[in-house]
Amino acid sequence: MNTIQYIFANSIIKRVRVRARLKTFSEIDSKSAKADT
Repeated sequence: MNTIQYIFANSIIKRVRVRARLKTFSEIDSKSAKADT
């Protein structure tokens, strides 16, 4: 595995992690919003 592939794989992993984190945050926000009403 060369350096370019390693960097590319890392960027994809980071992007997926950020996307998953945002998804969980939005789910928590929607649940709390429903609980408030």
